[in-house]
Amino acid sequence: MATSTTPKPKKLTGSQWRILLNALKDAFSYRELERLLKFEMDIDLSDIVFPGPMPDVLYEVISFTEARNRTLELVEAAQRNRPNLPLIFDFAQSVGVAPPTDNLERILSSQNVVFDIVAFRNQVAAIERQVCRVEMGGQPRGTGFLVAPNLLITNYHVLEDVIRAKGAGADKVTLRFDYKVLDDGTTINSGVIHRLVVGALDDWLIDSSPYSSADHQPEPKTSTPAVDELDYALLRLDSSPGEDRVGEPSLSDERGHLSLPALGTSHDFEANKVLFIVQHPKGQPLKITANIYRGHNQNDTRITYFNDTEPGSSGSPCFDANWQIVALHHSGDPDFSRPGQYNEGIPLQAVVSLLSKRGKLAGLGG
Repeated sequence: MATSTTPKPKKLTGSQWRILLNALKDAFSYRELERLLKFEMDIDLSDIVFPGPMPDVLYEVISFTEARNRTLELVEAAQRNRPNLPLIFDFAQSVGVAPPTDNLERILSSQNVVFDIVAFRNQVAAIERQVCRVEMGGQPRGTGFLVAPNLLITNYHVLEDVIRAKGAGADKVTLRFDYKVLDDGTTINSGVIHRLVVGALDDWLIDSSPYSSADHQPEPKTSTPAVDELDYALLRLDSSPGEDRVGEPSLSDERGHLSLPALGTSHDFEANKVLFIVQHPKGQPLKITANIYRGHNQNDTRITYFNDTEPGSSGSPCFDANWQIVALHHSGDPDFSRPGQYNEGIPLQAVVSLLSKRGKLAGLGG
């Protein structure tokens, strides 16, 4: 447990409560907050509150620390773990647990993000191993990503013809990891191929959810996708690529997998926040696009953003500024009478909720 050097505690004002809650909400998921409290303050989050919407969770956490005069210790721990987030740093300065900035440099917007280059590079390198190109008969169809050592998720529409054909053609589906090409077009790694489990449809298709007719409607839409119209397919592979050793023999590590959001957690898809998409556009080697959220629909079954995508990007994982996976990219603006205004994804909280209702969460990364 870290030794606190915070000043003498004092109670927060109402406005400080609000500022601190919003700063922590933007910086930590439930699981990250759980680790922060345990590692830095020797507090078990489960002793305070069960998983739920982060504003509610954080309200209970701040109530807990305020009652025990430990809020400044919480602020200090948060600032130490998220040193580049302006909202936390500004609040830490305001309550005296971060040094004042006595120079002419200024924070211009709380929406701006500063990345630690080493952490950024390491995070991207890990994710790169866990995302693959989905192919049919050797031709690129979309993108997918591991959510367990032998489980992968992509869009329903990427494999719609195989699913609707009750599995006919499943033997032609390949998942290509580690595909790399130099700028001059030289292929330096043709990739590692994995396939679906051999057998009936139920053997390899763990669960799926179709897209909605609303996805094809131009703005303003006259309907909203239902909670079971989430355009995903959860697939079982015939091996465990997540356990592959990747890299030079002396430096190899397990490929690993991405962890879906915990059931009951939430994510604030507020406009103008950073979003990354890791994708195989037009079947090319992995690319990353970075832009911002545009908004979300009324029942949180769709989010929109300004990131560029192309055919082959369907099924790509979308990440927030902290590289937490938050959405499954699935389509673009359907109004072809004008230049595209947005692209669209499925919040993964909605996917996790539907999988839970169907009893399909067992074995998924978390």
